[in-house]
Amino acid sequence: MNDRKSRAALGSLSLCILLFFLLLGILSPYTGDDWAWGSSIGLERLANFFRDYNGRYLGNLLVMVLTRSRVVNILVKAGSFYLSCWLCWKYSGSRNGLLLLFSFVLFLLMPKGLLVQTVIWTAGFSNYVPPALIILSYLLFVSRTAEKTGPASSGKITVICFFAGFCGGLFMENMTLFHILLGAAVLIYGRVRFGKFVPAYTAFLAGAVLGAAAMFSNGAYFRIARGGDEYRSTVSGLSELFSRVYEILDYLIVSNRALCSVCTVLLVCTLWKAGPKRKALAAAGCVGNCLSQLLMLLQNFTDARLRAYFSPRVVFLLELLLPLLYLTSMAVILLTCLDSRHKLSVFFPLICVPFAAAPLLVVNPIGPRCFYGTYLLQMAFLTTLLGSLLEGSRISQKGLCAVFAVTAAGLCLFYGSIYYPIHVCNEKRVRFAQMQAARGEKTILICNLPNADYLHCSSPGNPPWDLRFKLFYGLDPDVSYSFVSAQELDSRIERYPGS
Repeated sequence: MNDRKSRAALGSLSLCILLFFLLLGILSPYTGDDWAWGSSIGLERLANFFRDYNGRYLGNLLVMVLTRSRVVNILVKAGSFYLSCWLCWKYSGSRNGLLLLFSFVLFLLMPKGLLVQTVIWTAGFSNYVPPALIILSYLLFVSRTAEKTGPASSGKITVICFFAGFCGGLFMENMTLFHILLGAAVLIYGRVRFGKFVPAYTAFLAGAVLGAAAMFSNGAYFRIARGGDEYRSTVSGLSELFSRVYEILDYLIVSNRALCSVCTVLLVCTLWKAGPKRKALAAAGCVGNCLSQLLMLLQNFTDARLRAYFSPRVVFLLELLLPLLYLTSMAVILLTCLDSRHKLSVFFPLICVPFAAAPLLVVNPIGPRCFYGTYLLQMAFLTTLLGSLLEGSRISQKGLCAVFAVTAAGLCLFYGSIYYPIHVCNEKRVRFAQMQAARGEKTILICNLPNADYLHCSSPGNPPWDLRFKLFYGLDPDVSYSFVSAQELDSRIERYPGS
């Protein structure tokens, strides 16, 4: 009876999560590069199979599909985001549906820049989300087989692993390199753990290497290496490298306040698992972690004052030390508090994070979208950590469920209040622009979307977005725009003949 109730509750939770992602997909407009990929520009890139453009072959093909079918776009994105939460929950090794709800809350706590560039923006989704799902799926596969005497050596599993490794290498450069690193690490682990080279692990690494070879054989990367690309380049010089280290730490930790705050709370809760001899060391780690979090929060308010009293080099050093203190104190707490059964499963996603981000040290430019994979790894780490804390504890799971449910509901309503006005306004401006173009107007009235900071390049007012918007929505490339407010546009629509 209890199992039946648990399954029903889990099914209801899954349905609610999926429905939210479906609604978010419906409310998310096409913006920026989506207009290029969904127009004749995308077809021109496909005509020579992206020669000298980039080696993200599967990502490019996926975005061309998603920008040409709204229904497919909504379904694929909703399924992928649900899968992101589900994989984190399954990796934890627990059947407790509370952890699925927790992973959903963590997903909703995603930093705004990351959410905008991977969840909302279709072009960002296409390149950054699929390889992250492949990595998390492979980690889940490895964690499950590690509990046995070894993975089944069937040809089917080996072929699937090969194609997972190969396909994962055709989306995003840093994740392509991480696929190879992860494949090599798992292959070595399998050799030590099982005393042999596991066929499935070998196939994944072979697929990842071939995928990387296919990607980096594209002429675009030779041009970048020679410094001949206007948009992309490589990092040169130690000062630029150190600045990039801080930039990556900022994306992973400093700007990722919500996730890191949840992490600090869970780390403090692990104190009760520490043995008597390690209690003091674990407590010191908790103090260091809380202190680093507080100082990083205060850094926003004191940055200008610090720069007034100290040299830029000293300020930079201080800003670099805080994330390092956070990471060191986290390692101390986990090593002293967790028992040996949980250490590998909890630590492994966390260890993967710096290696997944490392290739970003040497390339320009980078942005929030580059960190979707690392964010999922952090989600998997925290979900697994909470699962280990709940095991055998007296923590009220009903109380936790209520807290997580209220938080999730509040965040869902918040995102609805942001993206519903965007959706309504976008539908109006596109329909009105097409109506004006159909009547032969040479200057069309258009408005910028509300809550523009929750969208990526949503205004068609500047090159190259102006032409791409016209091509995507079938407008005459020679028409010009006249920008008005959203309220003024509503008024013009009401007075427009035939509206």
